[in-house]
Parts: sequence; C-alpha cells; structure tokens
Amino acid sequence: MNELTKSATFPVKIEQIAHTSTSQKSVRVTIEGSTKPNEVIALGGHLDSINGWGFGKAPGADDNASGSASLIEALRVLLTQAQPQR
Repeated sequence: MNELTKSATFPVKIEQIAHTSTSQKSVRVTIEGSTKPNEVIALGGHLDSINGWGFGKAPGADDNASGSASLIEALRVLLTQAQPQR
C-alpha cells in the first residue's frame, strides 16, 4: 500500500487495524478533503480469506477478492488526480 500511495501529491494516511474476533487485519486509507475535510465519503470491501468454521477452504477469497481489487484500483486512479474536495 505504501508503494501505491508514495506518488500522491497530497497527504494519504494508511492504518492497519487489528480485531479481537479474528487474526485478519483491516486496512484503512484516509485522504482528507482539500476544501470540505469534515464531509466524509466511505468506500468499503472485504476479502474472506479465513474460514471461521474450521473446515475446508474459504471460497469467499475467490469471490470477494474482486471487491477489494476494485477498491485498490479506484485508489490507484484517485491518487493520480488532484486532492479531492471531500
């Protein structure tokens, strides 16, 4: 993620979030708006890579990875633009 954001011309904050219910961590990327920093737009996705029931593979990793990949691509494109207002 740091490699992706290092070319941005505006501040980008990346946080890794630990959870008590699973060992799988989340990533939060924050870009503060240039003129409306108190207005928030949130985008989210998930990757089911841990099988919580203890059997077999986690097929959601194949299916839901498309949501995570789409968000990463959207971030990549956003970082090539001017700082968003929100």
